[in-house]
Amino acid sequence: MFQINKISVVFAFSLLFLTSSCLPEQDLKTSKKFFDLKKVISKQIDWLTKSNAKVRKNAQIGGDRKEETLAVDWASELKVFVDSDINAPIFQDSYLVSQNANSLIYKALQKNLKVRELHIISQENCTNFSDLEEKLSEIKIVYRDENSFYFTKRNLAMQFKQGKVETYQVIGFQKIMFKDTLDYQVASEVLK
Repeated sequence: MFQINKISVVFAFSLLFLTSSCLPEQDLKTSKKFFDLKKVISKQIDWLTKSNAKVRKNAQIGGDRKEETLAVDWASELKVFVDSDINAPIFQDSYLVSQNANSLIYKALQKNLKVRELHIISQENCTNFSDLEEKLSEIKIVYRDENSFYFTKRNLAMQFKQGKVETYQVIGFQKIMFKDTLDYQVASEVLK
């Protein structure tokens, strides 16, 4: 018969305590399971704000077209990208992750998730998340939200050159109950 003595139990708990305390508490709180989209976009916002960059927008909303160059509040302008970050504890098991030599792809596993897909594309082969962040070529996001009153779908994309955002697009539609569907496309180019 198998007997457990007190020394074995104390040793096992001591070993468990020591191995669980090897990582500093801060590392446990800040470790990210997925690509840190919020951090990447926040860095872009800081750079764009400090460089006083403007944006040239070409928008089509419904049948109306408009092109203009503007100074913008970059935090507000890129909020839609920041809000698409899936790196929260609640989403830990909510996305299927696939990776190849130059891209990282997240696909939602549940229908109620608003960010349906997130594609992080590199200029060249990468071996880990930090490599990917430094060599970003493009970010693509498929977003969908619906309830009994409305349905919204939008495709977001942001292109980078030498680690800096160069262009970004938002293409989508919104259908509200008892109203016509509103289609929109906004293509933006950063002017430094």
